[in-house]
Amino acid sequence: MRKGDAAAVPAGLDRVRLGCGWETPHTDLDLDASCLMLARDGRASAEWTVSFKQLQLPGVKHSGDNLTGAGEGDDEEISVTFSEVPPNIHHLAFIVNIYSDDRSFTEVFDSYIRMVGPNDHVLARYPLDGKIQSRGLFFAAFSRAAAGQCWTFKAVGAPLRGKRAVDAECMADVVAVLGGGRGGWTS
Repeated sequence: MRKGDAAAVPAGLDRVRLGCGWETPHTDLDLDASCLMLARDGRASAEWTVSFKQLQLPGVKHSGDNLTGAGEGDDEEISVTFSEVPPNIHHLAFIVNIYSDDRSFTEVFDSYIRMVGPNDHVLARYPLDGKIQSRGLFFAAFSRAAAGQCWTFKAVGAPLRGKRAVDAECMADVVAVLGGGRGGWTS
């Protein structure tokens, strides 16, 4: 996938895993994956954020914090069970923030997010193309169709402010992208 590409979640598929990976030249660079669960109108709140501090909400579960990013494969994973996502939630925004102070994604390489289905089958993979001069990244999102049952996965690749997903400026940036302000989002 490339920035802006979208892929429908296959009909009948209820559970997927989002794996995020990255490489950093410095072991003191702490990146954190999170999922903001947003209403149709884009409302976001810290209470509806799955992260290393709140590992689970209905339908979304975080694998836990990886402080170093060392090793092969996905650095952090977030699982989604679509049938358990509350009906008032229409967007699942997957973001990665650099918690380490005074750092940016210019120090990160080989970043990707991938959607993995049953039997570890990769359904979609979006490698970040280029360097982003921010400490946050709106990597990808799921959006629920108006009818409520079908979900679409979209590669976003938009910069975000804030060192944590729950920071007000980070949430405001995600809402702006979902509203078409900075990313041309269409559901």
